[in-house]
Amino acid sequence: DESEFRKIEHLASEIDKSGDECFDECLEIRNLLTNISRSSNEDNVVNPWDWNDVAKTIEYYKVLFQLKKHAMFINNAYNIKLDYENILAELEKLEKLAKTVELSKIECTGNCGEIKDSLKHVRRYLI
Repeated sequence: DESEFRKIEHLASEIDKSGDECFDECLEIRNLLTNISRSSNEDNVVNPWDWNDVAKTIEYYKVLFQLKKHAMFINNAYNIKLDYENILAELEKLEKLAKTVELSKIECTGNCGEIKDSLKHVRRYLI
């Protein structure tokens, strides 16, 4: 979900600001955010999420799920609430679509084949 991706970019910027005052859980989170872009809210309004950048999108989903165990700390320390219910709801829609395509008797080529291929790894993100 784009808004959740933007939240972790904002979190990365906030954690960077903590500099040498980042210990324990903060350091663990900072390490998870190594490959996350640092951008301002103004950048996010001007530049929408590039869903065609599949590698970046997958990386962001992985980081989101690695951050789940730190959700309370992130909310308390940085006032950033990651909405895992929303993320899971979107992934469940993709899972449903994947099952529909998989069970379909229609020949799946072209765009359908690309969609089917893209959806085959959705299951691993459902927790």
